[in-house]
Amino acid sequence: MKVAVLFNGPPRSGKDTAADYILQHAPFGHKLKFSDTLKSGTHALYGLDTYVNKYEDCKEQPHEDFLGLTPRQAYIDVSEKFMKPQHGKDVFGRILAQRIKRSDANLILVPDSGFLDEALPVIDLLGIENVLLLRIKRGGTSFANDSRSYWPAPFDLQEHDVWNFMLQDFQTQVLGLVCRWLDWRAGHVE
Repeated sequence: MKVAVLFNGPPRSGKDTAADYILQHAPFGHKLKFSDTLKSGTHALYGLDTYVNKYEDCKEQPHEDFLGLTPRQAYIDVSEKFMKPQHGKDVFGRILAQRIKRSDANLILVPDSGFLDEALPVIDLLGIENVLLLRIKRGGTSFANDSRSYWPAPFDLQEHDVWNFMLQDFQTQVLGLVCRWLDWRAGHVE
């Protein structure tokens, strides 16, 4: 049975850091992002290399590759002005659910969950008992200039708020929460 951990938090709060740390201890896991399809598709629209992390270090700076937009603004525009109006607010969730189905991994880590509408197709696919929500909080970070936000857990979804104060403590806490959740699942889910 596949399970997923959804990380919800503002940019630079430590979502990828947490997911990567878990992967160091869970080699059977796989990291997938809602934004991978959006980024590679946006890059293709602008005639660019579709490597999704190419602009991570400069995504807040206007860039000639995006005709003067910041990479982040280009992604938001494609998402909010085309994909979601055309295909619904859950479009990236439906796409990710298809990618999860095709994955050989049993543990899926999703470090960019910013919308409940996107999370619902993943929850529907895996079942609510097979999804964990970790809201990452860190001083000095916010959702300002970002279309994402913290979202409330629906139904009986397992959820935890995690503060990222000191890196080692943060990583240990996240890994512990995921391991305890996996142990709990093993005892409560067939």
